[in-house]
Amino acid sequence: EKLPGMTELGLIKLNSEKMRAALMPAPTRCLNELEGLLPTLGAEKVKALTEEINEANNRLTKQMQSVDDFCDYLEFLEDVQKRQDDIQARYSQVEEHYELMADNNVPVNAADMAEYRSVTAEFSNMKNNIDACEGKKAEDIDVFTKMLEQNMKVLEEDRKEAKNIAMDEVFLEYGDGSGVNEGSEVMRKLQSLEETATELKAGAEKLQFQQKLFNKHHPNSTGQVERFDELKEVVEDIQLKKKLWDSLRDFGALTVGWTQTQFSELDAAAMEETIAAFNKTVINADRTLPANDVVPKLKDQVTLFKNTV
Repeated sequence: EKLPGMTELGLIKLNSEKMRAALMPAPTRCLNELEGLLPTLGAEKVKALTEEINEANNRLTKQMQSVDDFCDYLEFLEDVQKRQDDIQARYSQVEEHYELMADNNVPVNAADMAEYRSVTAEFSNMKNNIDACEGKKAEDIDVFTKMLEQNMKVLEEDRKEAKNIAMDEVFLEYGDGSGVNEGSEVMRKLQSLEETATELKAGAEKLQFQQKLFNKHHPNSTGQVERFDELKEVVEDIQLKKKLWDSLRDFGALTVGWTQTQFSELDAAAMEETIAAFNKTVINADRTLPANDVVPKLKDQVTLFKNTV
């Protein structure tokens, strides 16, 4: 467009009208495509940034009702702080993009311009929210630490209840041997206890994780984390009793299979390895559990086949 139509060069007058007319369509087409593409690209950048910033503002200002909520909040706060420079860089790119369109008079529809102005305000809110959350983080941790301690008390009550159930004499009495059958009272109770033990262990691990998270973010943290030694003992006791009765059932089934197999077809090495695994259960149960007639039953069976092999 800036090429002159006529140019005087000494004795010569140069007419560039035809050349300009020949060249004009290509850059004009490119410019039109750019003017159509730039607003679309700008809107896509604004949309992606808006979604991320709105999520940050929603999560940073959400009312927290539980320790779980607060731990999610702490982890998100830490994450968004790490991403803050990246978000700032992307916001600067959006600003430059819209300044480029303004400088070159690229038309932007009203809706996209409104979204751009909106993300500017939300970005400012996000920075303020991050600063505010960081400023009151220690105070919030003190509040939710009390709730965490209450959750520990609840877990302790559950531990005591599980321990009382696990002390039932039925788990240490072999009787007529029917307890090894699926659906027996012993097996049903042990199955339920094992599920409880799994829940207790998971609950303790979650509370320890939450304590570590609080310690990490509190400036005056002592770094202490509850060990849950008594809970660990209850879980191990339940798991051992469950494994003992499962071993009785499983080893009984194995021995039936072995005794009904042709001698030449028996794999002594594999049998020895299997028997050794069951023998470990016997040793552990014999050393850990109080006097009972269940362990000797399994011990006799294992010893018999150990000597046979």
